[in-house]
Amino acid sequence: MTSRTAQPRGAGRRTSVSTRRTAPRERLIRWFDGPEGTSWPDWTGRSAALGGKGVYTEPSAEAVREAIRRKRLKGDPTVLVGRLVESGERVWAERLGLATRANAIAVGQTAVRERMRDGQALLLLVAADAGNAVVEKVTRNAERKGTPYCTVSSGEVLGRATGREFVSCVLVEQPSFATDLLIWSEALASLGSGVVRGFVPHQPKIHLETSRSNE
Repeated sequence: MTSRTAQPRGAGRRTSVSTRRTAPRERLIRWFDGPEGTSWPDWTGRSAALGGKGVYTEPSAEAVREAIRRKRLKGDPTVLVGRLVESGERVWAERLGLATRANAIAVGQTAVRERMRDGQALLLLVAADAGNAVVEKVTRNAERKGTPYCTVSSGEVLGRATGREFVSCVLVEQPSFATDLLIWSEALASLGSGVVRGFVPHQPKIHLETSRSNE
């Protein structure tokens, strides 16, 4: 009998051409050849549905440089790392926007505090320019709850992604969105992103390798 249980998007493991180690697909970046003959990154893995051969690397500058050295990626290292960061910031904002439209987030200090109290916290996003008192208060609460959080460059960035002018903090509540945003926030922070500037993992309450839902 065939199971009708939906498999997580990107389920399974892939091998990095940089380290030759296997990892869950969502922890790696898929690269494909662009029309001009150089490599382009795909954070979501959707390019695989279009066919063509792709390769995978970890989301780091070191992995990109090593893949180029091994002739598995094509292009200048600085250019490819720049593409990696830029595309990562774009899909990060798009995913937060999708979470907003799906009512999968809490916005603002009051809503965030209530959701944390109710135990619905999966990932906290806090604007760096929300004010020292706000940042300290919400991140301290996250630390008490063991909730991972990251610092975003500004409230305007969070506002644009959520359809508002300025947002001090956002709490992601649904695993299907929190998984992607958690993984991507960590990767972007390590890449020196201008959008996601800091990431504190703590103990996530979702299983990153299995909780991703189909889209």
